[in-house]
Amino acid sequence: MPYVVGQPVVAMLTAPPGVAGLGARIEVPVTRAIVSAWAPAVLADGVWTVTLDAPPSVGDYLLVWRTPDPEPPAYEAFVPLSVVVELPAGAAPGDASAWAPSLDDVAAATPAYTRGGFDDDEEQAGAEQGTFTDDTSPTATHVRGLIAAACAEVAGRVGAPIPERLHHLARQTAVLHVAIAISTGKLPAQTDDAAGEVRSHTARYLAALEELTRQARMGPVRLV
Repeated sequence: MPYVVGQPVVAMLTAPPGVAGLGARIEVPVTRAIVSAWAPAVLADGVWTVTLDAPPSVGDYLLVWRTPDPEPPAYEAFVPLSVVVELPAGAAPGDASAWAPSLDDVAAATPAYTRGGFDDDEEQAGAEQGTFTDDTSPTATHVRGLIAAACAEVAGRVGAPIPERLHHLARQTAVLHVAIAISTGKLPAQTDDAAGEVRSHTARYLAALEELTRQARMGPVRLV
């Protein structure tokens, strides 16, 4: 799957039987030099989800799922990963531009993350802004990168053309993918709220993706 250079990588893996404490890191192929340190994944509805810093430059890498124990790990799996140049603001991979979510779409699903800086002098400092800006955490630029990655992920997993009648469902699926990435970024704080958000967004994303894939692969609807 392609990811945008400099933007976080959100990866998912169906839980292997009998494996606990799974996480992932990003390596250079062959040499296995580590370019993004191991981070713990979150298990929800039988799926592990992890967010990693993207490699700083374009190229082909390996996303390595592994347990945290010393070498050799009890479990290790390799997934090819490519990092591409950053897309223009508002753009989306391939033909996803017709259904790619906007900053406002993502903000509607994650309103708590649209708060401005609490140290600002403005009267509404710390208040929800309803969208993402240079003053929110994550910033608008960060979220645009997450949207591009989400569209590429959704389109790749569906593996079939997404007709206009399914654009709304595709958009909502991408929004949930971005919401997972944003919520996962708060997990180092080890708060119950952050973990609960990840589980909720993941469950909804997987359900939406399954339905989108099913309908897209059915082909055009014929009226008789």
